[in-house]
Amino acid sequence: EAPGCAVARMSVPNAAQRFFAGKRPQTVVVTARAVATATDRFELALVEADGAPWGTTVKLTPEWQEIRIPLADLAFFSHWSHPDNRGGEGDRPDGAKIRSVNLCFGAWQYPETRSERHGFDIQSVALE
Repeated sequence: EAPGCAVARMSVPNAAQRFFAGKRPQTVVVTARAVATATDRFELALVEADGAPWGTTVKLTPEWQEIRIPLADLAFFSHWSHPDNRGGEGDRPDGAKIRSVNLCFGAWQYPETRSERHGFDIQSVALE
C-alpha cells in the first residue's frame, strides 16, 4: 500500500534571509505540475522563524504552471505546532521571516483516489 503522506521541508538559505532584510516579500511563486492523473493538489506551508505556520492547498494541472499566491491569502495552520501568541485576529505572514518551506501531499487530500499513484514535480519555490 502507498504511504499515507509524503513531506519535503526545505530551509530558506541564510543568503536569502540576508537578501530579504529590510524587504517584505508579498508573494510565493511555485512552478509545478502534476505527474499522475489522480494528483491535482498539494499542500504548501511557509514557516516563520518563530514557528508560525502559514499555508494553502495548491491546485495542479499536468502542464507546468507558475502559480502566484499572495502571502496575505495564506491561512494560519492552527492544527500545526505554533507559538501561543500567533494566529489571532489581524496576524499575517511576514515574508521576510520565512525560514522553511513545507510541501506535502497525503491520502486525506485524495479520499476517492487514495490507492492510486500520486506525484507532482516542483521546479521552484520563490518569494517575491
